[in-house]
Amino acid sequence: MKKMLLMFCILCMALYGCKKKEEGKVNENTSVIEGTKAGIDDIDDFYYTYENINYNAFYQRYRFFTEDGKHFFFHETRERKNDYGPCEEEDAIKKGEFELTEEQWSAFYDLIKDGKANKRNEIVEDGDSGPWMYIYSDKLVKEGYEYHFASYDARCRFEDFCAALAD
Repeated sequence: MKKMLLMFCILCMALYGCKKKEEGKVNENTSVIEGTKAGIDDIDDFYYTYENINYNAFYQRYRFFTEDGKHFFFHETRERKNDYGPCEEEDAIKKGEFELTEEQWSAFYDLIKDGKANKRNEIVEDGDSGPWMYIYSDKLVKEGYEYHFASYDARCRFEDFCAALAD
């Protein structure tokens, strides 16, 4: 009986592992936005928002967007030192918007191109601080897609890039 149970467990693990590899293989050939061929020129808007409403409340938004064929970067930082959130407009400590060079837009795209964007999931039961990320492409899809970085390290590189632009 023990041998039979052990063999059953090994078979289940082998089948599960094959399925995971197969799923990864399918995703390797898709673009950032699920089910599309989204490239650098197809991104119209990308939002990154992080908010902590606990003590020392904090809010950070980065936005990359295209307007009239030009690429822009917007950033806003809000803080409530020694207080709770949510942070309001009057709590803004740093804010700016400017046009990006082609090199900066390309660097932005390089940071997000390996991530994935899926249809939005409007379940708000978890109440986490984010970051919440959305990507829009009027040429490819009508609604925004929820974005996820390929790894935590990729997210950190993106945050460092945005912080450098904001300075």
